[in-house]
Amino acid sequence: MRFTVKALDCELPKGKYTDAASPGLCFRVRGKYRNWIFRRYCSGKAREVALGSYPKVSIAEARKSAAQLSGMNDEEFLAFIERKKSTGESPTRLTFRQAAEKFAAWNIEVGNWQELDKAHKVFNGRMRMYVFPVIGDCF
Repeated sequence: MRFTVKALDCELPKGKYTDAASPGLCFRVRGKYRNWIFRRYCSGKAREVALGSYPKVSIAEARKSAAQLSGMNDEEFLAFIERKKSTGESPTRLTFRQAAEKFAAWNIEVGNWQELDKAHKVFNGRMRMYVFPVIGDCF
């Protein structure tokens, strides 16, 4: 499949689509989520590197990133993957309690709630009474 904006914007079934113009560049569709990945065999294993979501990352940017990654030798590519893992570019895992506390802090920060107003008190109370005892420390 040749990637064009028109082709990527239409309804595509779930799956991976490879680009004829860039070896290793794939477009993955999972429901409403669409993202770019670069797939390469290195040391006998298939390795995938996420390049970003579509349309935040354009076709040209994805092809440029794929060209850079395909130009690396195996040692450089593996070092790039390890460096990406160690710099914390992958999302950190939060417990449900931590996510709920971040959500409450965000609502205060953006102005949806005032500190200790009714909505804030109700949310915190229900979380403390019903949710946190059951699933508070689950990931």
